Amino acid sequence: MNPELREPVRIVSDVHWRHSASLVRRADQLAPLAEGAGTVVFNGDTVEQQGRARALEDAGRFRELCRKAGAEAVFVSGNHDPEVSDRGWLELAGGCVLATHGDVLFPEIASWKRGRSELHAACERLSRNESTESFDDLLRSVREACVRVIREGRCPEVGIGFARILARHGWPPVRPLRVLRCWAETGLRGASLAAHRGNGVRFVVMGHTHYPGVWHRNGCVVINTGSFFPVMGGSVVEVDKGFLNVRRVVRRRNAFHLAQLRGRWEV
Repeated sequence: MNPELREPVRIVSDVHWRHSASLVRRADQLAPLAEGAGTVVFNGDTVEQQGRARALEDAGRFRELCRKAGAEAVFVSGNHDPEVSDRGWLELAGGCVLATHGDVLFPEIASWKRGRSELHAACERLSRNESTESFDDLLRSVREACVRVIREGRCPEVGIGFARILARHGWPPVRPLRVLRCWAETGLRGASLAAHRGNGVRFVVMGHTHYPGVWHRNGCVVINTGSFFPVMGGSVVEVDKGFLNVRRVVRRRNAFHLAQLRGRWEV
């Protein structure tokens, strides 16, 4: 069930708490992003799941951070933390805005990763055993596939640094091509997801690929909020008083702050 979210609603993604490449080393580094918000939505891959209990414990750090700022924390599951929440999506602004992590956009969930074949096979097995015609069923299949792969211990990038991630993504040579293809397809895949959901969705807010951007496709605006990894950076989507704002996130004095406006739409 979609909860009633108190505005302003701010959406962030891909914090990757406990990942050695994440720039977030202390939860309070995100405190400026929660100040003045009514709700902070953590849109997947907030923590690195190494067991459900630990994932929930780590999520509690961010819940407490938001509580101190006067905001409520709401978690959407991602492929790195599929058991941090039973919620795979949220609708805002009367259903006009759909927020989901983005792993559901790609048939192999994370086409650039080693272990992608296991994810794809897990999704296929689940699809054969249950209908994935409905939006909720589709997201549930992806979530269960991610849970299965994590429980089998196939999390090859957890605990390695950013430089090693770049090196791993550079070999074999086809891997960078997969990354570029996913980035190029994000807009159309996001618009297709909105059409699949229906209900008048005009905006899709996602993360997952770590590539921040805005795409206008088939009457839909697809927004990727990026990540808290180095290089490409991230942004925050804010829904408030009938408008959707995209703001860049900058790091100052070892904390993350809202910066310049990158886009604004009436919702």
